[in-house]
Amino acid sequence: MQRWSLSNSEAGWITSAFYATYMVCVPVLVTLTDRIDAKRVYLFGVGCTTIGHFLFGLLAEGFWSALALRGLAGIGWAGTYMTGLKLLADQVDTKMMSRAVTGHAASIGISGALSYVLGDLLSEEFGWRIAFASAGITAAIAWITVTLAVPGAVRRRPNEPGRVRACSISAPCCGIARPSPTR
Repeated sequence: MQRWSLSNSEAGWITSAFYATYMVCVPVLVTLTDRIDAKRVYLFGVGCTTIGHFLFGLLAEGFWSALALRGLAGIGWAGTYMTGLKLLADQVDTKMMSRAVTGHAASIGISGALSYVLGDLLSEEFGWRIAFASAGITAAIAWITVTLAVPGAVRRRPNEPGRVRACSISAPCCGIARPSPTR
C-alpha cells in the first residue's frame, strides 16, 4: 500500500475543510427542513457522510482528494446534527421531547468519543483506510435504519387547520409565522 504524507499545514486544511463545509451548509440544510421533510434532509446528510468516509478510506491519495472528501463529510454533518433535532421534533410527542433531545445530544457526544477510540484501534491494527471505510459502513447502517424505522412527515393541505404560513407584513417575509385561519 502506497503511503503518502502531508505537511502540518495541509493536514490542518484537510481537517478544517470538514468544519468549513459544515459552517457554510448548516444554515442552508437546517432551513430546508421548513420546506422539505426533515427525514429527507437528514438522509441526504447521512448519505454524504457515508460516501465521504467510505471514499476517503478508498480513494484519498493526497491533499486535494482528502480535502474534497473531508468537505463532503462536513456537508454530511451539517445535514445530520441539527436536522436530527428537527426530525425528532416532527416525530416525538411533546411530553417526551425533553428526553429525546437530551438523548440525541448525549448520543452525539458519546458516539463521537467512541469513534475516536475505535478509529484509533482500527487504524493501529488495520490501517487508516480501514478505519475510514468502517466509519462509512456504520453511517450506511444508520442511513438504512432511519430509512426503514422513521416514518416520513405527514403532508397537510394548504388551508388545513394547524398549517403555519408566513405573515404578509413585508416582502420578503419578515420571518414571523402565524397559524392559518381555520374555516
